[in-house]
Amino acid sequence: MTIRFNGGPLAGFQLLNADTAWVGGWFTIGDADWALYAGTHRDPVAGIVVAEVRTIVPRRR
Repeated sequence: MTIRFNGGPLAGFQLLNADTAWVGGWFTIGDADWALYAGTHRDPVAGIVVAEVRTIVPRRR
């Protein structure tokens, strides 16, 4: 399964996941803010999930 991220710190990135259902989660890159992503579109035939940012939380420094 391929997860494609829209918006937030992971915009434009893709994540390859095991062949299990993906429900979303919290992600960050380096010193970027944390972002909660949720799947908004699933294409089970192609194995692609489009994930959009729901909430962004500032990273503690």
